[in-house]
Amino acid sequence: MEKGEIDIAFALFEKPMPNMIIQKFYSEPMVVIREGNHSEQGDFISLLSLDPDNELYHEWSPTFRTWYDQHRKDVKFSGIRVDSAGLILTLLNNPGKWSIIPMSMARKFITLGTFTLSNLDGSPPERMYYQARPRYPSARVAESLQILDSCLSIIHDNTYPVFRTHNLLNGKVR
Repeated sequence: MEKGEIDIAFALFEKPMPNMIIQKFYSEPMVVIREGNHSEQGDFISLLSLDPDNELYHEWSPTFRTWYDQHRKDVKFSGIRVDSAGLILTLLNNPGKWSIIPMSMARKFITLGTFTLSNLDGSPPERMYYQARPRYPSARVAESLQILDSCLSIIHDNTYPVFRTHNLLNGKVR
């Protein structure tokens, strides 16, 4: 973006850049997904009630890591550290395994197998997505960005109605 080779970017981390506007684009809750059917589907559960031996841990962000460390400080980690979110589904297919993942991933996992989705007491920070765009776009780029904004608004309104309160598209909470 700084070289002017692209006009917009989407990122998982907020990185200030000169002559760019970085804004929150979208957020979604983090939830617990577990293999199998559990009676607490959708209910709130305590992180400390989950077996640390069966955890699949992925460090989603520095903010998530801080939250996690505060909530698990008295529990020795004995699970599996996963460095790729794509591995979680494969490893989650083992009895008793669980992980904290973004809601969009959890919804997809539920369509692929027998999983239980639960909310956490003391909710983890939401997964944030950011948009970067030029502070002073050319007329051509400004017109393109307006078209993109219209398309993104339609997609968000029709694809994720459950998450409208988490949609920060163009700085507006819907």
